[in-house]
Amino acid sequence: MLYPALEGEYFVTRKPKEELALYHRGSSEAVCSLGPFPRNEHDPVYPAESWWFKSTLSPGRRILPVLESDFVVLLPAENNGIVKRPLHLDSILAREGKPFLLVLSATSMKLAGGESLEHTIRCVSDSVPVTFELVEGPQGLTVDSEGKVTWQAPTGIVGCVPVSVQVTNPSGQRTLHRFVIKLGGSQE
Repeated sequence: MLYPALEGEYFVTRKPKEELALYHRGSSEAVCSLGPFPRNEHDPVYPAESWWFKSTLSPGRRILPVLESDFVVLLPAENNGIVKRPLHLDSILAREGKPFLLVLSATSMKLAGGESLEHTIRCVSDSVPVTFELVEGPQGLTVDSEGKVTWQAPTGIVGCVPVSVQVTNPSGQRTLHRFVIKLGGSQE
């Protein structure tokens, strides 16, 4: 099963014995293993498989990886609380011992006409500095050396504006980060 993270850019799968693995959209090879779902001594313990499928909520609604904020959330079968655990992807990937570069920023954002956009592209990498190069975007949109995206949205425009930024690290890893700015009319 796939559980979406980062607006569908990454997915977490649950394997036998509660193992979790992270996949990038469109790839059949796991980015990394996340190990068993992180628990502590106070978390309820469930028999493997049973509670996932006997619940009114699907597993995809019970596991929520929030990669851009370094945590994962589990909604227990009893629906009596939320279990939140840290999930430091950079540490997990470093233990894998392979070069890595992942962008963890959102793939869409909303902006009213006349508003200013200030958004920093968040990524994890085995080497620094990471470089950012604007490939596609509206006139006036800029990306600085730290990955900060700035833009003054024009007024009176409604629609979606595509943006693409090439992200590269010194170990040769490259990824094209694409996101959409949804313009919702003028600011009033």
